[in-house]
Amino acid sequence: MVGLSRIGTGGFAEVYRGVLGESGDPVAVKVFAPGTDARVEREAAALAEVGAPLVPRLLGREVTPEGRPALIMELVSGTSLSSASGPPEPGPVMTRRQAFVVTSIESVP
Repeated sequence: MVGLSRIGTGGFAEVYRGVLGESGDPVAVKVFAPGTDARVEREAAALAEVGAPLVPRLLGREVTPEGRPALIMELVSGTSLSSASGPPEPGPVMTRRQAFVVTSIESVP
């Protein structure tokens, strides 16, 4: 993996844009926080179950030199989920757009 640059961050992971050394293909590398092995397993299983084109293809798994688990995925272009659903609303009530995005994701077989 070469040319890593961070493109996103969340509560449990950071996502980097990288290039596969062998093929030169662009990839997304999701590096998880230490101690999140069960979360990594669930996410890898969900990616495999839902499958492309609805989610990125899982290309591989790695462990960083620091021992952090990572998923190597197809790099897809588009907006983030938070951008697609709009700004978060205070409290437990979702906007119509947020509800549409969530129910669209939940309806995927």
